[in-house]
Amino acid sequence: MGNHVGRRRRSLRVASLAIAALMAVASCSDEPGSVTAGGGNSATPNPPPVLESGIALGFVYDTSGSMSESVSDGKGGQSAKWQVANRAFVGIVERLKKFVASPPADGPTRLETALVRFGRKGTSDEGKAAFAIRMAPFDAAGLRAWVDGFSQPDGPTPLGDAVRLAGEAVIGSKLVTKHIVVLTDGKNTHPPDPATALRALRAEADRRQVAFSAHFVAFDVDAEEFKSVRAEGATLLGASDETQLNERMQYILEEKILLEVEHPRPSGAGK
Repeated sequence: MGNHVGRRRRSLRVASLAIAALMAVASCSDEPGSVTAGGGNSATPNPPPVLESGIALGFVYDTSGSMSESVSDGKGGQSAKWQVANRAFVGIVERLKKFVASPPADGPTRLETALVRFGRKGTSDEGKAAFAIRMAPFDAAGLRAWVDGFSQPDGPTPLGDAVRLAGEAVIGSKLVTKHIVVLTDGKNTHPPDPATALRALRAEADRRQVAFSAHFVAFDVDAEEFKSVRAEGATLLGASDETQLNERMQYILEEKILLEVEHPRPSGAGK
């Protein structure tokens, strides 16, 4: 009799342990990140970051030695390319001032900007990109001061590194609309190449679940030299003189950046 009772108790303990194990497995199967019976992962993806209304805009400004060469001003005269670029950039700053002063009724009121330059020859930055102005709330006076003070282009063209630096700045911003505008007159001279940098930036933007756009203006250089960035989804325009440069820069600003925030498409409208 005693042996029979002992065996029965042991059987009950085994059954209890088995039931507890089954319940634990069932509980785990409902946890995020668990593997389903079909082998898939039932994890709920991380929600996208909460972004604020506004524009994060990064500029890449070619300060390489070739910007000292002359180009037509579109009016029969000649100017150094850096002088032409400076005047075009001042026009962009003035347009942004108007946008900030009179934002669209239901559009963003915040604007952040950054300016990236190339390292100077003979310095520790040579062959690299660096911030002339880091990402911060739009400061027209600060941007104008930098442009007014720039008059000695020199050094190589680390374009890919500049694209990387500007792109990381806008992707890292908390503002929802993210763009970089690249003005350059020459081929990339140091790794990474611009297309590789763009590919990595798009992958990071996808990982963070944010939208990111890039726009290139090839100044006094064949735009087809940069066809690889177009293949990565970037806007690519060419400009051969001052008139065209102003037109291209204003087109990008008005049609590619400000248009969507000033005149958003109706819900359901095509691209």
